[in-house]
Amino acid sequence: MESLVGWVTDLVRRQSWQRGLAVGLPLFALAFAGRFALGQSVQGRPFIVFIPVALFTVLAGGGRAGFGIAALSALTGWYFFVEPFYTFALPSMHDAIAMAFAWAGMGLMVVMVAALSRSLRIQVAAQASAAAEAEARRVMFHELQHRVANNLQFVSALLGLAAGQVNSAADGRDALWDAQRRLHQMARLHRWLHDPDAGNRDLQALLGTICEQLRDAAGRPEARFELTVADEALPTESLTAVALLVNEAVTNALKYAAGQPEPLLVKVGLHRQGNMLELSVQDNGPGLPEPVSREQPGARSGSLGLRVMAALASQLGGRLDLSNADGALVRVRFALAARPGGLL
Repeated sequence: MESLVGWVTDLVRRQSWQRGLAVGLPLFALAFAGRFALGQSVQGRPFIVFIPVALFTVLAGGGRAGFGIAALSALTGWYFFVEPFYTFALPSMHDAIAMAFAWAGMGLMVVMVAALSRSLRIQVAAQASAAAEAEARRVMFHELQHRVANNLQFVSALLGLAAGQVNSAADGRDALWDAQRRLHQMARLHRWLHDPDAGNRDLQALLGTICEQLRDAAGRPEARFELTVADEALPTESLTAVALLVNEAVTNALKYAAGQPEPLLVKVGLHRQGNMLELSVQDNGPGLPEPVSREQPGARSGSLGLRVMAALASQLGGRLDLSNADGALVRVRFALAARPGGLL
């Protein structure tokens, strides 16, 4: 019984009028031949062998295919098996009433089976939708765990990098303030990236907002920004790393260009080069100190900000490149399809 129910359910789930006709027409031909073979043994029941055919057709093809086969069966039974045979002449009143009841019964069964099969399809679709929603929630839960773990890893790594810079109480206080600023920016990014009401996320708008917030926080209203950001679909980890890299580079530009006579201009770009992306942040400030511009900062060299940028570049699968070109130039090239690793 279980296998029969499963077979009927599968038949209804894949229901289509083409499938109904493919099932119904051969069954109709068999029923027609069988009715001839039965002959007088079923005299007075011209439609009895066609009823199962109509019902199977409804299951396989829905109401339209079922009604089509039912109408064909009714006309065939009338023409071949209702006296006078081989004509559509009206039978006696008694036979006409019996035939009308037979047609009505067949039509009612077709309607009922069509309604039941439709309800079954709706139920199957609802179960599939519920299963898909449950799977989506499971994936979202694991994704949330992954994000939380990455964020905690970021906090741990950031504090570890800051600890390496501390040589005095003043250094410790400054390191904590720097860590607080970076974590605050990361919290903003997290809200933006995971806001369900944000719709399509515009990376250029995000980076522009970061630049404006840093300018306001630094009290540098004269600073200007030019952003040219390619419209690329990046994983959440890559978006976070790119935004944090821009945050660090712009912070350095605002910090080291303080006091220069001309207004600060920072150009932020994200360009595609084949299967690679290049992130660049360039300013018109005094540039990087010469030892820093020659040395590519790693885990144990450079200021905390440069070490954070180097770690973020490594997360993207790229490498931080520092140079002076009429100001400081920060570049990171990374593969477009690369899946980022853990933060820092």
